[in-house]
Amino acid sequence: MSDFRRQFVFGCGASVRWRWTLFEDGMTLIARSAISTRSLDECVAHARSVMGIAGEADLWCAPTQEWLSPSR
Repeated sequence: MSDFRRQFVFGCGASVRWRWTLFEDGMTLIARSAISTRSLDECVAHARSVMGIAGEADLWCAPTQEWLSPSR
């Protein structure tokens, strides 16, 4: 069994636009955001709008290398 749980990973590209990627247990890619946002908070809000497919996924911010609180 993998140590990695289902999680959204948030990243910021060279254009300073945020996107999320959803991984299943074991880091198997499930989905990527179809849109990019201007802020991390907007990106988290967009990810939450699709959480029906993700259930209780964890939230990981790749640029800062930290877990985000579920209440964000």
